[in-house]
Amino acid sequence: MKVTHFYSGNLFGGLEKLLIYLKEFNQYAPELEQKFFLCFEGTLSKNLRAIQATVEVIGKNSSLKNPISFISTGISILKYIKREKPDVFICHHFWAYAMAVLFVKISKTPIVIWNHSSGIGYIVRNCLRFFKPDLSITCSRYVAGLLTDIIPEQKIRTFYAPLPPPNFEGLKSREEIRRQFKVRENETVVLHVGRMSYYKGQRELLEALALIADHPFHVWFVGGPQQKKEEEFLDSLQEFTRQNHLTGKIEFLGQQSDVRKFYKAADIYCQPNPFPEPYGFSFIEALYWGLPVVSTDIGGAREILKNEETGKVFGALVEPNNPASLAEVLGSLIQNSDKRQECNVNGPLRAKELSDPVRNMPQLPALFKESIVNFNQ
Repeated sequence: MKVTHFYSGNLFGGLEKLLIYLKEFNQYAPELEQKFFLCFEGTLSKNLRAIQATVEVIGKNSSLKNPISFISTGISILKYIKREKPDVFICHHFWAYAMAVLFVKISKTPIVIWNHSSGIGYIVRNCLRFFKPDLSITCSRYVAGLLTDIIPEQKIRTFYAPLPPPNFEGLKSREEIRRQFKVRENETVVLHVGRMSYYKGQRELLEALALIADHPFHVWFVGGPQQKKEEEFLDSLQEFTRQNHLTGKIEFLGQQSDVRKFYKAADIYCQPNPFPEPYGFSFIEALYWGLPVVSTDIGGAREILKNEETGKVFGALVEPNNPASLAEVLGSLIQNSDKRQECNVNGPLRAKELSDPVRNMPQLPALFKESIVNFNQ
């Protein structure tokens, strides 16, 4: 089955990692011939080509707001479909769907929207009402629930992103990594991995830590700004750090090509999103590494960290926008190493339960075939 993944490709985060993993673990769904059609060159296209993926880039300023750009991109989509003849055209994110749906419908090709976001704007809602996808795949049950008023429930499916267990090859020891970053022996390392975006909870984490500044902790913020507003947000975080006398305890490490060493050397993972995270690769990664995960009791974090069937919680969930509550949980974990150790076994099991590529990837062909059936009805 020939499938094309269509996406912008100008940023890099969890969604982009998913696209890379879809190709990397293609051996578990060998009937799929996957190709990637992007609007922009960038880190994503470079990484896909590095694993021998077939990538084509439009190379134009694709914009919904500019009619000429919109039509030009649409013509490129029509030419691509005529030449490649995909069985299914998959649009990742609402932007890509709004950009492509009219032209894919004209080409009479089954179309799937694969949604990784909890933000559904007015224009996109109208687009989905008038131009229905043949199937909607969502990154979590939480996101699926946001779509039921505009897409028939029988055409919505949840697929958890495949993510492999950690690869320890080439990593220094935990002690060496901590010495490299001048972490003292008595300090508990709190890790946050993510873009410098307000909804990722960096500000909330700093506000909580300011309340327990006398505790022995060291914080690593891994991830950098990719847009102007994110640069301004980082500036505000650094200013807050200075004003609250946290400078010696906080490190903003920027974008990192390999985050494994930070997971290996950390003691706690904390990402207290003030707004719901659609899913969250970093939560799964932290669980795989056996770290206690602290987040807010909303969105994808709740879905990952709490098994609704058994009630078991794999970490700690706190009320959003409540620095005092977060500080209490973090303070307890920082001072109690035995409590942190409880996650060393249960966390990896939960991560594998949700994201094992060997189990998840074989589900994809059936989903794509379902979209073809819906298209033909």
